[in-house]
Amino acid sequence: MKYVVLVMCGALWAGCAVDAIGSHGAQACASDGACAAGQSCYRGFCIPSASEGDDGTAGDGSATTGEGSTNDREPDGTTPGESDASDPANEPEGTGAPDRGGSTMSPVDLCDEGQARCGHDCVDLGSDPDHCGECDNGCDDSAVCEGGSCLSECTAKHTDCSGSCVDTGKSADPCGACGRACDAGQLCCDGACVPHDASNCATCGVACEGDTCCDWGCADTTTDEANCGGCGIACAGGETCVDGICCAMGMTSCDGRCVNLDTNRSHCGACEHTCGTGATCRIGRCCTGPRCQ
Repeated sequence: MKYVVLVMCGALWAGCAVDAIGSHGAQACASDGACAAGQSCYRGFCIPSASEGDDGTAGDGSATTGEGSTNDREPDGTTPGESDASDPANEPEGTGAPDRGGSTMSPVDLCDEGQARCGHDCVDLGSDPDHCGECDNGCDDSAVCEGGSCLSECTAKHTDCSGSCVDTGKSADPCGACGRACDAGQLCCDGACVPHDASNCATCGVACEGDTCCDWGCADTTTDEANCGGCGIACAGGETCVDGICCAMGMTSCDGRCVNLDTNRSHCGACEHTCGTGATCRIGRCCTGPRCQ
């Protein structure tokens, strides 16, 4: 502590009060001879002379701090408390540094809706007896998992399938009975696997009635700006969906093209309404001569 205080005052010695210096144990002196080895007498008090001068620098002129000098290095070239970024042991977890044994991290796949990732597996925390409510929370061998809790038995409308309480009337796996799973793209409706189509679009019993069935539900692809002309085809900002085509505001779709009915000679006022030879389209009407002015 004595060394730290003297260093701090040494950098701005003129601003240090004599009483403050003396109160931290500095020895009073009249000359260098009164000081211990390695010290010199400065303004009436002994201070380190070999390691530090009155300008706050080390003997070689490099800057110092109260915690040690910049030359105070460890054998590996780092300062005390400093980590070596090149050392793999100091790399933060998750930086993707290659394993020295040659193994690589497996990619994190997305899980289906309603599932969570536990390790490398996608599980249903609501019914998985090995991950009931949270990852690695296993139920006892005699218990089952329902609603994220370990219970002694499944409640009504749920079937015990190897410790998992499942509504086999709605679950795609299992559907209808333990061990019976629906194929990809099918729904489980009242315990039976049915196609995901316009009659059962994303939800059992939901019919699209002329609209298009997308993975997430029914959509009118002729006017839906998020599904214009097909599922997932979104119009840009400021555009509208007209007959399944994204058009700028005020434009109309004719023959698969966006046109301005006010000025287009081939679609003047309406699609397929063509102006005659020499006529122009003005405000949606075909005209010739002075009337077009």
